[in-house]
Amino acid sequence: IATSELNNYKRDFMGVSRSTADFLNGFSLLLFFSTLYLGIQNLIVLKHNSQNLKFMKVYILLNALFFFIAVILSIFYFIYPPLILFVLIFLMYLISLLLIRKKNT
Repeated sequence: IATSELNNYKRDFMGVSRSTADFLNGFSLLLFFSTLYLGIQNLIVLKHNSQNLKFMKVYILLNALFFFIAVILSIFYFIYPPLILFVLIFLMYLISLLLIRKKNT
């Protein structure tokens, strides 16, 4: 029943009709590709700047801040799978910050 309601409830925006299911699928795909892009971007930055610890510390801190905000938003608006994903990513960045601090001393 819920699936048919998601597909049948349509909204018209500027002459384009989309169902609620279309919006949810679009947001899910956008979330997936945004997270994938950030992961690939981080690998490229790490490969080319791994010796510059000061830059890496700031870069990881910015990524951790982004995912902390994503965790907070997920608590209020999402279900458990994206919340768990963002918590794990955030924890990985915190671990990375601790490892960089250890390497820096």
